Formats: sequence, structure tokens, C-alpha cells
Amino acid sequence: MSKLKTGILYTGGFLLLYVLFVVVLAPANKLIALIELPQGIALHDVQGSVWSGRAKTMSTQNYEVDNVDWRLSPVSLLTGSPSADVEFGRSPKSGPTGNLTIANEQSHVGFSDGKIQIDAAQVLSLLTLPVDMQASGLVTVDINKFTTGKQLCSEVDGQIRWQQAGIMAMNENIALGEFNGLLSCENNSLAITLDPNNDLGLELSIYIRERGRIAAQGYITPGEKFPAQARPILDFLGPKDAQGRYRIRI
Repeated sequence: MSKLKTGILYTGGFLLLYVLFVVVLAPANKLIALIELPQGIALHDVQGSVWSGRAKTMSTQNYEVDNVDWRLSPVSLLTGSPSADVEFGRSPKSGPTGNLTIANEQSHVGFSDGKIQIDAAQVLSLLTLPVDMQASGLVTVDINKFTTGKQLCSEVDGQIRWQQAGIMAMNENIALGEFNGLLSCENNSLAITLDPNNDLGLELSIYIRERGRIAAQGYITPGEKFPAQARPILDFLGPKDAQGRYRIRI
């Protein structure tokens, strides 16, 4: 190999290492400013490096997430699909808290191995309901896999649980037991389908659409386990149908 070719290789290798160190060690707030984040999402008070950093808050059109920490995987850079382990939140009562892995593919973003917890009262505040009420209990979302890109929901595998569920409505504290559901993709929406085997006899599908819009539809079929304190709420849902079901639409 000629001295000229050797010199070019050394120079190219040096420049590549230099660029790599600049990217890895550069302040994260400077690099974030150069990245076009998804519409409606912003990071605030960014510290650290792109390799390992923190944002004090991440805001969306409808919500804020506190203390977002990330750690980039060195191995993922070699595969061309960079991924990072992310932790966020302080307490479920103040907002979402949890952890997951984010991978950036060419045409989509993938989330995996995630667990997110939030107080039920925080979730209820996002909905418009026919009856004024407050909620209690812990909502947990387990995400095995979630893929989003041109479509909000391309693929998802996950479950949701509302443990120690309860509401306060019409001056009554009402225990509801536990609710379980599955995540799926339907018509470019992230869908949550509740297991109807619950004390309310609630069959409900919830749809999270683009820009954070939420819709829900289903039925309540009161049975033997239906809480007596909750029966006055049924009057706000309108008349029951021929099958004894009260329709819900949000």
C-alpha cells in the first residue's frame, strides 16, 4: 500500500473518530436543538450528553412527563438501528412513571420491554364524562412491543391493568375491583379492549388517535356484582336496550 493511500486512511480514520467523539460528548441540549422531534413533542432543560442525558420535562399536546433519563446503547450503533433505555417520572400520582427501550428504525420508531404506571385520577382528567367523578387506583401498562411511524399504531403487543379501582361520584366512594385489557392497532389508532369479566359488567373499547384524541364506546350490563352505590349513575347513561345494556360513548 502506497504512503499516499496509508495517509488517506489514517486521516479518514482520525476524522471519523473525531466526529464520533464530538457527537457522543457534545452537550445534549445542542444536539436536541438540531433534531426535528415529532409534532407536538418538546424536551425542556436538557442536560448531559446524547450518550447519557436527562430532560427535566417532556411535553406533549395533552401532557407532561417529568425527569426523562436516557442511556444510548453502544452496540445498537453498529447495527444501524440506534436504541436507548429510557426511564421517566417521579411518582404515579404526579404523572406517568416507568421505563422502556426505544429503537429508531429507518421508517418507524419501536418501543419494547416497557412498563408505565400512572394514577387513575391522572387518566380520568383526560376524559369528558357524563357524570362528574374522581378516580383512584393504579393503572399499569406493560408494553412488549409497540411500533409507530407513518401510522400512529403499526404493531403492538401489550396489556393494561387498573388495580384497586375506585371512583367517587355523587358523594359516594365506590370500589370497582380490577380491570384488565389488551392493546391492539385498529384503523391507525391504539386500541384498548377491556376484559368484560369485571364487577361492572363493562365492555369497553378505548381508542387513542393522532394528536392525543381519545374516544371510547361500549356497554355496561349490570349483574349481581354491580355496586349498589353506582346504580344512580346509570340514569345518566340513558335507557337500557333490549339486552339490558347501557350504552357508553365518549
